[in-house]
Amino acid sequence: MSIEMDDVETGKAGSTYSEMTTTFQEVLKVVGQVGEAFRSICENLAPFISMVDKIVRQFPPAYQKALMELANEGWYVDPEWLLGDVFSLLSQVCGDGKEQAREWIVQYYSENLDAVEKRLCDRFPNHAKVLSRAFQAHINGHYELSVPVFLIQAESICRSERGCELFGQRAREELKKTDLASRMSAAPLLNSTPMNANSSERDPTSKALNRHRVIHGEDLDYGTLENSFKAISLLAFASSVLVQQRVDFEGDDSFVVASSP
Repeated sequence: MSIEMDDVETGKAGSTYSEMTTTFQEVLKVVGQVGEAFRSICENLAPFISMVDKIVRQFPPAYQKALMELANEGWYVDPEWLLGDVFSLLSQVCGDGKEQAREWIVQYYSENLDAVEKRLCDRFPNHAKVLSRAFQAHINGHYELSVPVFLIQAESICRSERGCELFGQRAREELKKTDLASRMSAAPLLNSTPMNANSSERDPTSKALNRHRVIHGEDLDYGTLENSFKAISLLAFASSVLVQQRVDFEGDDSFVVASSP
């Protein structure tokens, strides 16, 4: 009887071993299929990965170009804009779409003026009273009053945050000695643009908004809606770039997209 039971047990063990072997072989087969599928996916993704790598490597200079092209038109990137907005504006400014870009920016600030004012006043409470008066002047259409105040406040924020001036060649050289020099988003503040150019850098025939010409009374025709929006765009941009150590993004802590105070 015991022998028969041993035979039964042995048969069961053999059957179990056989099932385990079959299962293991099936698992190996599936693993092999997965491996083949993975290799196929990698091969198919290789061109895409190469393209992404190329885009990532080209991003910093392309982004700087976008910032500078817009600044050369008198506009500065708002920290709430998406990257897609920035590059879309770049393609328009560099092509035949300068008027469309201008209309988009004017519409953006028209629709978001209250939010921009609140962001700036919350971030810089010491400047809130002056900023509120400037925004009210803008709303009332008193652009001769709003434009110089916005420009002066941008410089005042630079002085309080960085201890140096914002406009002119000497100011740019001082800013380059700070950590701003390593920030791709600071390019419009570190290079000559129509807004910050000094007397030797300016085109005497240019009608572009220029801080020096406004503050020193050389330009008496600056009081327009568009110039007031341009001054606001500079103030919003500078207030984001100049504030020290906000959010570190791969070595560039200057530009905080969609950040709230």
